[in-house]
Amino acid sequence: MAKVKTEKTGVLSPRAAKVRKVAKTQKSPKVVAKVAKMSVKKNTKKVPPKPAPTHPKTSIMVEDAFATLKNRKGHTLAAIRNFIAATYKIDVNKNKRIQKNIKKCISDEFNAGRVRMVDSEEDEISYRNRFALVK
Repeated sequence: MAKVKTEKTGVLSPRAAKVRKVAKTQKSPKVVAKVAKMSVKKNTKKVPPKPAPTHPKTSIMVEDAFATLKNRKGHTLAAIRNFIAATYKIDVNKNKRIQKNIKKCISDEFNAGRVRMVDSEEDEISYRNRFALVK
């Protein structure tokens, strides 16, 4: 027996579909109560609140990396990641969201004109280059 899909309850099991079909024909109070009980799904699980992060926003971490690292030739993406991992105790290599946010922050700073690429004069950003603050 295939599962029946309804508008109100979503997908019903074959047994619930059969009971519902019988309920439409008989209209007895017991069957109607049974159908109502079967079609209502209770979500009794309480989802615990998400813990607050122990580190600041990624943009603040990237700005701190540029301010703290003192390399005359600029800072590579790997150096910025290593600084953030060491300072804020985050496993940057395993956390893909942090990696993506670091690149986005550097890109935003580059587009705003606060960060420049040291090795090239291109208008487009390349993460293989070194980055430095604009003086």
